[in-house]
Amino acid sequence: MKRVILTAICAAMVSAGAFAQTVDEVINKNITAMGG
Repeated sequence: MKRVILTAICAAMVSAGAFAQTVDEVINKNITAMGG
């Protein structure tokens, strides 16, 4: 049971990291588009 919880936590961290990376890319594109 604990292993399932750990796997779920790891998956959540990976997806959260991927989401944060995507957000960073969008923000950087917007800054570049605005000439910042």
